[in-house]
Formats: sequence, C-alpha cells, structure tokens
Amino acid sequence: MSVTPVTAAQAARTARPPGAWSAADVGAYITEEILRAHGPQLPAREAQAVLQAFCQRFTVPVAARNARAAFEIYGGMWRGAPITWRRFGATNDPFFAEPILAALG
Repeated sequence: MSVTPVTAAQAARTARPPGAWSAADVGAYITEEILRAHGPQLPAREAQAVLQAFCQRFTVPVAARNARAAFEIYGGMWRGAPITWRRFGATNDPFFAEPILAALG
C-alpha cells in the first residue's frame, strides 16, 4: 500500500468544519480522494452535476460528513467496490449515503 499526499488545498479544506464547506469543496474533496484512492479516472461530463445534486439532496455539511466518512473511515471502498463519483448519485442513496449517515449517528 502506498500513501499519496494530499494537496495543500485538500489539507486546508479538511481543516475546516463541514459547516464551512461549499458544494464546490465537497466536489473537489471527492474528486481528489477518488484520485488518491484509486488513481486517475476517465473524465465524465456528468460527474460534477452528480456531486452538486448530492450536496443539494443532503445539504452541504451533511454531504461533506458523508464524503469524508466514505474515504477516511471506509478507505474509499464500499461493500467491496471502489467508491467513484457514481456512488454519490441519487439511485445509490439507499445503499451508500444513507447507511453511512446512519453509522455516523
């Protein structure tokens, strides 16, 4: 296992509480953590729209807590599969976002 350092922007972002994040922060955090955990991904036009919608469904602070847990607690893996931006889509909420939030309490 190798460790990939976070960028200065990611370090500054994670030093702030979730209530101080913007939807853009959540999207940037998820994008960087996917890259750190799983390497480069093919670009997808809809990825940012999915992440924005995730923030709208759950509110930005809750989305930030969920995203951080997905990568910092679950290590970028969920139920044996890598976490990609697709996990943050509305159809995955009952199987991904909601169980993580329930576990956070």
